[in-house]
Amino acid sequence: GSGDNSEGQIDIKQDEKSFQVPCLIEKKVLKNKSILMVACGMYHSACLASDGKVITFGKNDFGQLGHSSSREPTPLVPRVVKGLQREFCTQIACSDFSSFFLTRHGKIYSCGNGSRGVLGLGDVGNRYLIEPISGALCGSPICQIAAGSKHCVAVTITGKVYSWGDNRCGELGIDPEDTSE
Repeated sequence: GSGDNSEGQIDIKQDEKSFQVPCLIEKKVLKNKSILMVACGMYHSACLASDGKVITFGKNDFGQLGHSSSREPTPLVPRVVKGLQREFCTQIACSDFSSFFLTRHGKIYSCGNGSRGVLGLGDVGNRYLIEPISGALCGSPICQIAAGSKHCVAVTITGKVYSWGDNRCGELGIDPEDTSE
């Protein structure tokens, strides 16, 4: 990892606040894992391992790491997201202060800051533990997810596209001025 480490999002030498060149992350929880994918939020990072487990680290002010049912200090080491232990994740995505996890069964889980509805849970509350996204996505297995600063987009196995969260600039593919859609 490289860049700002002020909140432990790179998780190398806690006394170092930034790195100008890439550094290998050699923490115990990552050593025996083959990492397939990474995602970064504003101050947090997530890794997807080949065994379907997700490891998160960095700032946890809004629960974006998915580790605790209440606000806890930033963990100093990467940790496996325990709420996903019974799931096999195939993709991860991060918005500024939220995280999203796609399972092999096409279900999306989210956690973190719910501002502007970015978590897809029908409200704007924060979530400190992962929760499944349901609503319009029920019965529609998802095959891909992507997240922007405060919005998320998902594609179903039938090619339908769903979006939610902030739409002030039309990032959901819906005219922000048109309320009929």
